[in-house]
Amino acid sequence: MPWDEAQAFVVTMLDSAIAKKPDAICLAALSTDSVTDQLNKCIASKVPVIGFDSGVPGAPEGSIYANASTDNTAAGALAATSMYPAIQAMVKADGIADVAVVGHDMYKNDVAEKSAANGILDASDEGAKLGAIIAVGFDSGIRQKTAVRAGYFLGSITQDPYNIGYQAVELAYKAVMGEAVANVDTGTKFYTAANIDDASIKDLVYD
Repeated sequence: MPWDEAQAFVVTMLDSAIAKKPDAICLAALSTDSVTDQLNKCIASKVPVIGFDSGVPGAPEGSIYANASTDNTAAGALAATSMYPAIQAMVKADGIADVAVVGHDMYKNDVAEKSAANGILDASDEGAKLGAIIAVGFDSGIRQKTAVRAGYFLGSITQDPYNIGYQAVELAYKAVMGEAVANVDTGTKFYTAANIDDASIKDLVYD
């Protein structure tokens, strides 16, 4: 679904939910600007809103009680520590600037306007032309999973959609009951060709 259509769909669903006068709402907004009026209505009606997945960055103050989402800093740290053994021999005393620059210069124009890992795949014949470049992706999708299975990607970071949903609903319940709520990191895992079919991973990665 095109971005504009998806955004309009979220707005329609949110309008429909508000019309039903719920006790709480869980929301992942593609564009906070597109739902600002609705969030202000929730404030006026004292309906708790819980952000999930991407959350609702820049939402009107007081509208979002808490978020159930991936801690991107922690996810980046997991990617870095998972990648380090593969690039350890290339690390110099003054850092890894040379390693980073090679990948950046080769792929920056092709990747800049595309979606992260898929942009790398578009620019590298689905990963086959990455050569000695070590690539780590984020999320999944059939193309990224295929690149991981083939060994073109060292691996990828997957979010935990089940925990995102569970924690969002739990936070909503607590907010309705008047309990204090706070942001929850829903966790990430690193998957490779070796563990992509493990029980702890396979249900978290989508096509």
